[in-house]
Amino acid sequence: MALPERRRPLLLLGLAFASVLALAGCGSSGNAGDAGGEHLGHAGGPHDMESAAVEPIEVPAGAKAPRLTLTATPDAMGGFNLRVRMANFRLAPEHTGGRPVAGEGHLHLYVDGAKHTRLYGSWFYLDGLAPGAHALRVEAVANNHAPYHHGGEPVFATAAVETG
Repeated sequence: MALPERRRPLLLLGLAFASVLALAGCGSSGNAGDAGGEHLGHAGGPHDMESAAVEPIEVPAGAKAPRLTLTATPDAMGGFNLRVRMANFRLAPEHTGGRPVAGEGHLHLYVDGAKHTRLYGSWFYLDGLAPGAHALRVEAVANNHAPYHHGGEPVFATAAVETG
């Protein structure tokens, strides 16, 4: 199903914006340019208590830090199909809430700076966004919800989407 003619410019603008962010190498994933994106502050809210209650886990220098990339593809029926690609990180939903184990955990998805949900898989369908531009961010967190950091910065990836 093709996008209506009026939505194509918005999609192209969103894809161009995401490409510029990725090429700019903003974000932190252990290697410049791996994640792309910008830092979004944690907005207050009930979901943010998970990350706020624990200190970040700094990946030691010389260790392989988790790396993430995020892509958002418009779904033919509306919404977006999000895909997170990961390196040096294993999703372990069976250990959520347990003690941290190096290189494993789950992901937190933020929409416009506010925590939206946890991710336990590499694919997620996102819908229900208000019309306009939206910033998406996924952050690697340990089993105890502590965010992974490398070089003092969170390990995350971002994408931009536009809804009509």
